[in-house]
This record gives sequence, C-alpha cells and structure tokens, in this order.
Amino acid sequence: PAPAPFSSLLVRELAAVLLSSLGGFRYGVKIRLPHALIMTALFRRDLSSKEKLRTVMRVTAEHALNLAKFAGMYKAAIAL
Repeated sequence: PAPAPFSSLLVRELAAVLLSSLGGFRYGVKIRLPHALIMTALFRRDLSSKEKLRTVMRVTAEHALNLAKFAGMYKAAIAL
C-alpha cells in the first residue's frame, strides 16, 4: 500500500530539517575552525598548547551547534 500523503510529507520535512541542521553544523566548523586557530595562536599566548587546542575546539563546537540549531529551527518554521 502507498503511504499516506501526510506521513510522506512529514517524513520529507523532517529529513529537510535534519539535513539543514547537519549543513549548518558543517558550515559552522568550516568557518570557525580556521578563524579560531589563527585568533587563538595570535592573541592567547598566555595559554599552553593543550589549553589553546581545548579553546579552539570549544568555540568551534559552540559555533557549529549554534548554526545547526538556527538552520534546523528556520527550516522547521518554513515547513509550518
């Protein structure tokens, strides 16, 4: 039997929300990682190498998650 139109539409919209969130996460890493590396190397000379790496990873993850959330919420709002 063919799936009901509503469930098919719901699945497509949920997939679009998840894909846009994933795309936002990827873009956040792509943009923030190089920037964080340079800025941390230039301006955080007070930190050890381990602390610098931890800082870079923290700010990159935060930025990527924020973009993923925004993209997912935007796509969900458009779907309504």
